[in-house]
Amino acid sequence: MPLAPAPTTTTVRLFGDQLTLDCPPNQKPTADALWLAALVPPLSPDGVVFEAGLGTGVVSLTLLRRQPQLTAYGVDCQAVLVNLAHHNTQQNHWAAGRLHAHHGQVEDAPFASLPQANCSLANLPFYPPHHGSLTQQPLRAAAWGLGDTPLNAWLTCLNHHTKPGGTMLALGHRDQAAGILAHWGRQVTAIIWLTSHPIRPPKRVVIIAQRGADCPTPH
Repeated sequence: MPLAPAPTTTTVRLFGDQLTLDCPPNQKPTADALWLAALVPPLSPDGVVFEAGLGTGVVSLTLLRRQPQLTAYGVDCQAVLVNLAHHNTQQNHWAAGRLHAHHGQVEDAPFASLPQANCSLANLPFYPPHHGSLTQQPLRAAAWGLGDTPLNAWLTCLNHHTKPGGTMLALGHRDQAAGILAHWGRQVTAIIWLTSHPIRPPKRVVIIAQRGADCPTPH
């Protein structure tokens, strides 16, 4: 049974108070999480979603709000975030029983207790170890820092938990694009660059793939 979240949390309300999230102190969801959820294509009724690096549940809960017929499963290596994801699922009554948070390492995939999904996704960590913005925030360092888990482990985890023909989405730093493309190869169906500034080059990218697909031209 997950523990209740620590009393020192930051509460965030999204979508006109339709989604309430308790986050670690002084942390709020980023626009990346909302973009990732928004880019998931419409899935069939009773579809299943898998998220690697669940965190507090913001991506999966946003997706469940957008597509209420889905069920989501997520894995995170930090027990405190798994507990928060469970808490956030319960406090948003419309999501109760629809997001299942599990503690685990992506490199241990596949997880026998979790089903294959119609869609799998991850907001990839990208900061190098000892990055200045992470040194005083252990939870953020573990969530956003590359650590010892290689990029390929994240992408392999998504492959393991996606049904043949299902959709995979990876949101990462622009410097990770080449590695994602090399790993997924002919499965890639779309490359979407994200930018918040009309002149500066984009820093983030979403790469979409279809597990087992032939190689449509990326666009």
